[in-house]
Amino acid sequence: GRSRRTIEKGDKCLWRNLMILCCKTVRCPSQFNKGSELIAGPLPQLASMKESSMYILTAGELFKRIIALLRNESLDAQEIAVTALGASNPDCFSILVSCMDTYLGEILGGRTETVRRRRRRENLRLQVSRVYELCADNGCFKKDNIGDMGEPIDFITQYIDHTKSICEEDKDSSILTDLKYRFCEFIRKMIIGSDSSELHFESLAPVRRMELFRLFRTWCHHDIESLSEKLDKNKLFNASMGRLNTASLLAMCALLNAGPISENDLRHNNNEILNWLKYLLGSDDKYMHSLGCQVTEMLLLNNPEKRRILQWVTDQCYLGSNNIALGCFLALVRVLANCEYPCQLTPTIVLTLYMSAHSEPGVREKATYLLQLIVNRFFKEWRDDNQHKLLKTDSHVMLSRQLSHQHKEISLPVFQEIINRFCHSNGHTQKVLLQILAPWLCNIEFVEYQLLQSPPKQFSKVKCTGSVHGSILVFTNLMWITIKNWEHEAELQELWGELMSHPSNARVILNYIITLASLGAIPNVILPQIKKKKVPTATLR
Repeated sequence: GRSRRTIEKGDKCLWRNLMILCCKTVRCPSQFNKGSELIAGPLPQLASMKESSMYILTAGELFKRIIALLRNESLDAQEIAVTALGASNPDCFSILVSCMDTYLGEILGGRTETVRRRRRRENLRLQVSRVYELCADNGCFKKDNIGDMGEPIDFITQYIDHTKSICEEDKDSSILTDLKYRFCEFIRKMIIGSDSSELHFESLAPVRRMELFRLFRTWCHHDIESLSEKLDKNKLFNASMGRLNTASLLAMCALLNAGPISENDLRHNNNEILNWLKYLLGSDDKYMHSLGCQVTEMLLLNNPEKRRILQWVTDQCYLGSNNIALGCFLALVRVLANCEYPCQLTPTIVLTLYMSAHSEPGVREKATYLLQLIVNRFFKEWRDDNQHKLLKTDSHVMLSRQLSHQHKEISLPVFQEIINRFCHSNGHTQKVLLQILAPWLCNIEFVEYQLLQSPPKQFSKVKCTGSVHGSILVFTNLMWITIKNWEHEAELQELWGELMSHPSNARVILNYIITLASLGAIPNVILPQIKKKKVPTATLR
C-alpha cells in the first residue's frame, strides 16, 4: 500500500483543490434567484435526502471558515487558505474584504506584546498580503467589484497605509523583505487588473500613488541592469533582494501608469520622476528600456494638459543619448498616432524632420509617417489633396524642402524653433538642424531697415516673411551662429546660399554687413569674421 506520507500529500492536494473550487464557484446573494438551489439534479441519493439535512453555505460563512485557517500553526493549512482565498469569485470580493475586517485589529495592532505574539501578527500580516496579491491577480479590483463597497474599501485603504508605514521601518528581517515584495506585487497587480481610467477610488488617490512611488524607489537599487535575465521564466526572482528590486521597479512603473500626476510631483526633489524615467530610457537592458518607453507614453496620455511633460520628451529627443532620444520619440509617435494629443505645430514638425535623419530606417519611416499625420491634422484643407502628400524619401533634406514649398507661411516660426534648438545642442545635432533649416530660408524675403534704429513697437507680433521683424531676426541669428559655429562650414554656406536665392536679399544682406562693419565700438571683433563669411557668400552668389 501507499506510505502515510504519500496519503497525507494526496489529502492536502484534495483539500486545496476542494477549497479552490468552493471559493471560485461561490456566489454572492445578489446572484441567487428565489427558489434556486445550490445543488440540483436527478441523482436519487440527493432526491431522497430530506430538505432539513441539506445546508447551503453562504459566501460569508465560507470565507470566515477559510480565513480562520490563516491563524493555524500548520504552514500547509495557511498555504491552502491563501491559495483558496486568492482564487475567490471576483463578484464576492466585497464579502471577502468584509470578512477580513475581523482581523483588522490584529493586523494593524501596535500595542505592547510578547515576541511570540509579534511573530504571529507579522506572519498573519504576510498571509493577508499574499491573499490580496492573488485577488488582485484574479481581477478582483475591477470597477464592478469595488465601485460601491463602502466600508470594505476603507479597510483596503487602511491596509495600504498601515503596510506602507510598517515597510518604512528600518528593520533588517527576511519576513519584512518578503512583506515588501508582496506589497509591491499587490499594488502592481491591483493597477494592472483594473482599467486605469477607472482607478479613482480613494485607496489609490494621486497623493498616495506618489507616496508609494517614493517608498518603492528606496527599495529599487541600481543593481538591476540585467533585468531581462532576472525576468527569465526559469529564473524569476531567484534571490530575495533581487526580486524586491525587480518588484519595486515594476510597481513604480505601474503607479506612474495609473493616472495623472500633479505639477508639484513633477517638480518634487529636482524632477525626481523625470530623472528616474531618464535612467530607465537610457538603460542598455532591452526590458528596462521598453518599460521606460511604456511609462513615457502613459505619462503623456494621462497628462495631456501638462505641457511640461511634452516639453521634456521633446527636449530629450535632441539632448538625450541615442537610447533616450529613440525611446522618447517612439512613445510620442504612438501617442500622436492614436489620438489628437494637444501639441504645437512648429515644434512637432521640426522634431519629426530632425528624427527623419536618424541612422535606423525604421525610425526614419516612423518620422515620415508622423510628419504626414501632423500635416493632415493642422492643414485639414489639404488632407485629401494628393498634390500635397509628402513623397516617401530617405532624405531629411528632401522632406524639409517638400514641406517648405507646401507651407511657406510657417517659414519664420520654423526658423525660430530650429535656432532655439541649435543654441542648446552640439555636434551632430547642430549639423542636422542646419541641414533641415536651409530649404526654409528661400522663403524669407528681407526688408531694408537701419539696424542702428530702435525696432518698431509691434516688433514681436510680426510673424511673416517680408517684414522688418523677419529680416532682423533671421540676419542677426544667422550672423551669430556663423561666427560661433564655423566648424559647420558646408552647412552654413548652404544656409547663406538659400537665403540669397531670393532676388532682393543680396543687396539687403550687403547693406546689413556694411552697417555692422561701420560700428565704431566693435570692428576689431566682428570684421575678421565678416571677411571670412563674405567670401563664401559671394562665391555662392
